[in-house]
Amino acid sequence: MLDTLLAAEAKEQIDEEGIREEVDTFMFEGHDTTAAAIMFTIVLLANEQDVQERCYKELEDLLNRVTTTTTESVHLSVQDYQHLPYLDRVIKESLRLYPPVAFISRTTTGELVVDGTVFPHNTITHVHIYDLHRDPAQFPDPERFDPDRFLPEVAEKRNPYAYVPFSAGPRNCIGQKFAQLEIKTLLVALLHRFRLLPVTRREEIMFMADLVLRAKTPLKVQLARRQR
Repeated sequence: MLDTLLAAEAKEQIDEEGIREEVDTFMFEGHDTTAAAIMFTIVLLANEQDVQERCYKELEDLLNRVTTTTTESVHLSVQDYQHLPYLDRVIKESLRLYPPVAFISRTTTGELVVDGTVFPHNTITHVHIYDLHRDPAQFPDPERFDPDRFLPEVAEKRNPYAYVPFSAGPRNCIGQKFAQLEIKTLLVALLHRFRLLPVTRREEIMFMADLVLRAKTPLKVQLARRQR
């Protein structure tokens, strides 16, 4: 990454301040948030054995179609990862329950009226994504972990702004597709090699105030190597 940025600087395509900003984007916005998403998804899969088994079967079916290897290594192309729709839904549901960035701030660009409340122009507002994702009008039984909320025919009936783990609009997360691929790549490697068993239960998770959603105490799972 640094080689690419320094090469761009040599061609005067970016300055030193721009390099610092790009490094900050990858190291903070693109690291802590993705790590949090992976952590919570692993805990959810460990606690939801039927969901985990369905993800594993989907993955093994794909591997049997695209590779002849019997080793523990997983060699999939970016295109191959597009053929794991159930795992996609699992990740989306995990991001609904545990959005890595639990709230964002925005400034109104004009007067805004919401349910009779007037927000003047240039008002700083907070969007609490964690609570937004638990709106029972959009997500019935919101605390239940249900990846099928994101079946296309179900998701299309929801308000498009009811689910915004990467924000929305012109200032949404520029790295969301890359982050989702990172999450999926790590989960695929884990699920192929190990069965995830619960240690930390969902109801035990307590959060601490931070820019990124974090648990107060370490989240733990047990890994059991799969027999081949």
